[in-house]
Amino acid sequence: MPGPIVTVTLNPAIDQTLVVDEFAVGKANRVSEARLDPGGKGVNVSQALKELGVHSIAAGLAPGSVGRFIETELIRDGITVDFVPTAGETRTNLTLIDAKHHVATTIHNAGPETDPGLFDELRERLREHYAPGGWLVVGGSLPPPLEPSIYADLIRDAHAAGVQAALDSEGESLRAGLSANPDLVRLSPATLEELTDTEYESDEDYLDAIEAIRKEGVGRLFLTPRDGPAWAVSADGAWRVIPPTVPTATVISEVGWTDATLAGVIQILAAGGSFEDALRRGIAAGRATIVTPGSMVGEVSTVAAFEEQVRLEQVREPVQP
Repeated sequence: MPGPIVTVTLNPAIDQTLVVDEFAVGKANRVSEARLDPGGKGVNVSQALKELGVHSIAAGLAPGSVGRFIETELIRDGITVDFVPTAGETRTNLTLIDAKHHVATTIHNAGPETDPGLFDELRERLREHYAPGGWLVVGGSLPPPLEPSIYADLIRDAHAAGVQAALDSEGESLRAGLSANPDLVRLSPATLEELTDTEYESDEDYLDAIEAIRKEGVGRLFLTPRDGPAWAVSADGAWRVIPPTVPTATVISEVGWTDATLAGVIQILAAGGSFEDALRRGIAAGRATIVTPGSMVGEVSTVAAFEEQVRLEQVREPVQP
């Protein structure tokens, strides 16, 4: 039996979503809907996996009483947790949704300062969960003053234990993490352009860029624009992934849609499925999330319906050695 999927969230959050009928700058706005969800990339991936019927272990750092609240909520949802308590208080991220114009504005907090020694404790705990055939998911922002090399350290630990690793980050932590040769990487177009210090003008340019990164030692990469097709590369070729059409009027919340996408891809890969099938599941899970409140993944039936509409086109054949 393969090892578990372990997600790591070093800078968890409470995702507060407020909906107003029509947002007016500089005026009093009345909230028509409100919700609070445990957040942070790893937390979101674990929650998405749970909705998809897959068990995972959510681990990380949990500052203050709000950190305890996040643990309690995850346990209530049937997710195994292993968080190291830390000082300070867990950050709150705010998403304000203008219902009339279907526009979302997000405000992210940096998070409290963290004792680096507590990361060493977490790293030891994580080693106890690793088992051959399992997966590690790392990404999201880092609380100060943790070093960008931390994700690379975790990926190398996982590989030493026979565990595959997925990375979804940005900036210096992404750059450092890539040096550890992760098995799966999710990027946004903006993150890719920042990483390479290049503005791309065509789909071919994007494909060339992610293929160049793959050749440096990454197993699989996929690029997920909010609108339009996704692009993916592996040793088996390159694909254009055309997502289902989601009418603007049906969009409820875009919080966590990329995390749900990552969860869907990992679900299939962890079960031994192909990258093509993993992309179909991931894109469908992401689209199901944006028609569901907060950061929740849509019901399995919604994911399945979207999955039937995902189209894959192989645009490059494998490169023969």
